[in-house]
Amino acid sequence: MDATQGSTLAPGDTDDIISAHGSASSGLLNLSESSAPVPPEHAGVYYAGLPSCPPLLWRSSKAPWRTRHPGPEAYTIRKRLRPVFGHTINEVWDELGPKVCQLLDSKALRWTSIDVVRFQLQLEVEEPVGPVVLWVGVDPESAQDPSACGIDCLKLLHEFGLDDVEVEFRASSYIRSSSQTVRGPRLLPPVSELDPTVAVRAPFTATLGLSIAAQATLGSEGTGGLYIAQGGSSSNILLLTTRHVILPPDVYPNDDFSVIRLPDPSVTLLGERAASEAFESCKTQIDLQTLKKRITKNQIAALSNQMAALSNEGAGYGDAEGEITRDQLKATKSSIRALKRFGWTVKRDWAEPTDRIIGRFVHAPPIILGAAPEGFTQDYALVQLDMAKFGDAFRGNVVDLGTEIHPYNFFTMMREFANPFKYPVDRLLQLQDVIPLASMRNPEHVNRNGDPGLVVLKRGKSTGITVGLATGVFSYVREYSKDQSQAPRTSQEWPVLPFGNGRGDVFSDVGDSGSVIVDGLGRVGGLITGGSGQPGPDGGIDVTYATPLCWLLSRIQASGFPDARVYSRSQ
Repeated sequence: MDATQGSTLAPGDTDDIISAHGSASSGLLNLSESSAPVPPEHAGVYYAGLPSCPPLLWRSSKAPWRTRHPGPEAYTIRKRLRPVFGHTINEVWDELGPKVCQLLDSKALRWTSIDVVRFQLQLEVEEPVGPVVLWVGVDPESAQDPSACGIDCLKLLHEFGLDDVEVEFRASSYIRSSSQTVRGPRLLPPVSELDPTVAVRAPFTATLGLSIAAQATLGSEGTGGLYIAQGGSSSNILLLTTRHVILPPDVYPNDDFSVIRLPDPSVTLLGERAASEAFESCKTQIDLQTLKKRITKNQIAALSNQMAALSNEGAGYGDAEGEITRDQLKATKSSIRALKRFGWTVKRDWAEPTDRIIGRFVHAPPIILGAAPEGFTQDYALVQLDMAKFGDAFRGNVVDLGTEIHPYNFFTMMREFANPFKYPVDRLLQLQDVIPLASMRNPEHVNRNGDPGLVVLKRGKSTGITVGLATGVFSYVREYSKDQSQAPRTSQEWPVLPFGNGRGDVFSDVGDSGSVIVDGLGRVGGLITGGSGQPGPDGGIDVTYATPLCWLLSRIQASGFPDARVYSRSQ
């Protein structure tokens, strides 16, 4: 397929498609033809398949509009996001990216994000990925026409020799991914998938991805992402998360936490909503097992009736089948008893927020978007843990790969780019080392087509364990003050895209702020701070943004923790 992949095309439609920037010999797009409005029937479904399905506002491609598959059913064609590596834009982005920001600002466009991505159509026959797209998010509440900006973006791309790059504008918000809505027991160790409580136990364990909230603002929930050893003469273990999780910006000023009047610096495992969901999940699992028991009893009764009517040979077969079914019933009853005991225990020991306190936060510098000189986001906080609360459950920096994704599917996704990933027999992926910036931009591994790529994963409070694709061109985000009293702030972010297909397939969502992103080797890439997409019950995050840990760790060390390092039990 040629450079018009950003449009929705059906199989066999590529013969009559011209280049996104005019004919092959014309070079730059005929700009006089680029200001036509997006037809309403295409605007809302152009990005079908993406988590938030954002409305298309403008595109540079002159390819025919194809958002529905031809045929009697005429279903909507879906897309998925793909990363960008090895393109000329990767080489020039450090110079080009800031110029794109300046260009949009000169037009007074209320933009929210700048990403560089590719798209791939989801059809019966797998399509190759499309051309590189400069993908700009615009505030959904803005009524500005971005066509003039789009034309100027094409001119700018042309100056850099990037005539094969398309430009698209979408309605999209920049979202900070917190969810708003040593007394007590110790945290629990993880268990094998054979344990009846495995599906409901994760929220109460010490593996990474802890659901946390400040005791003073239990309605603002996020994720505890990484254990940091304070080092030096201190034996303290710190938990790394984002500042906006434990000091919500709508509650506290953006000052150093030491000058803020805090009613309580304690940090709690499970905020209001997360605790309610954790307790409810126990009841749900009991209900499912009770239903399974009833079905199995009915199967035993049916087998008994069949055996009575069968010959001796048939009855023998029925006896064997009946024995297996009775064993299943016995196991189900045992699971129900274990789940009831577990549910009763957590309700008794974990119901009060004060019983779930795991430490207190000790450091939270002001949030800075575009922190000099690299321009990344400074949005972090450190929680000093009460290690007596963790006890034998503390395994250090491990990610429980859980039971949501089958091990074979997990292995297949993680090995797409020949990454020497090994699925741990106990499901606990041990973290070690940090992904350097050079590997984020130019991964060491390639797929069967020779294309480089970086598959990553995370465990967060809201979406659990998910797999994604990092991309090699760092994004820019723009945040505006609600009352317009402050100048807008811009920051550079490490972007991660959803791995698979479907509207419900996201890499992160609100509540996952503070999660760390890691690769198959257990190297830590970054700390999730937000994303771009459409907020609300029908929305989702299309692109997840993270601050590179290799940069963030140096900021932590320079702010009073000179010996801080990623915690390792072997050190």
